[in-house]
Amino acid sequence: MATLVVNCFHWIGFHIVNAFLQENEKVIGYDQIDVESKQFLSMYFGRNDKFKLIQTIKEEQFENIIIVGEPNIDIRRLKVKNICVIQTEEKQINQLQDVINLNIPYLIGEWMPLKKDGIFIDGKLYQYDNELLSHEAIYMKDVATMLFHWMKNPLVPATLSIKKGKYSEQCNKKLENSIFIRDNRPNKESVLTLREHYDRYSFYYDSLLEE
Repeated sequence: MATLVVNCFHWIGFHIVNAFLQENEKVIGYDQIDVESKQFLSMYFGRNDKFKLIQTIKEEQFENIIIVGEPNIDIRRLKVKNICVIQTEEKQINQLQDVINLNIPYLIGEWMPLKKDGIFIDGKLYQYDNELLSHEAIYMKDVATMLFHWMKNPLVPATLSIKKGKYSEQCNKKLENSIFIRDNRPNKESVLTLREHYDRYSFYYDSLLEE
C-alpha cells in the first residue's frame, strides 16, 4: 500500500513526497504538470522507483492520502485509513469531517515563493530578518518528517495546529490540539538556508513568481 499526495508538485507537496521516500515509503503523486515550476520539481522524483505519478485516482491504490491546499478531488468517496489536509493559507480553514486538518501558519521551506530580499507567505513579502520569521516560522522539512509518523498514529486528533516551541513557553495554558515543534534548528539557520537556496536556483524562483 502507498501514500497518495495530492498536489505533489506544490512546494509543500514536494517536501512531503521527499520525506516519505526517504523513509522508504511508496508514494503516488497526483498533480498536473502545467507550469514550468512543476516540471522542474517533477524531475527530482522521475527516476525513483518508489514514486509514481497518476492522473486518475482509485482508492484501492493507497493507504493514506495527504492533500496540499483545497481538495480538488471528491474525498467523500475514498475509503482509506487516513486523510490529511494541509492548509496552505491561514484564511483557508474549511474543516472537513473524518479528516486530519493541519493548520501551519508561517511555514517556510525550499521551493516556496522567494525573492532575493524576502519570503512570500500568504502573498505577503516578509524580509529575511523579520522578527515574525525568527520566532514563529516553521521549517517544512521538520513538518514533513513528523507527518510521516503522524500518519501511522491512529490517535491523531481531527484538527492540529503546529507552532514553534518558543511560542509555547510564552503560553500560560496548553492549547487544545496543538503540537509544538522544538527549536532543534534555529530559525536564523533555516532562513539563511533559504537565502542560499534562492541564490543557487534564482532562475526557478524568478519564473515561479511569473506563473
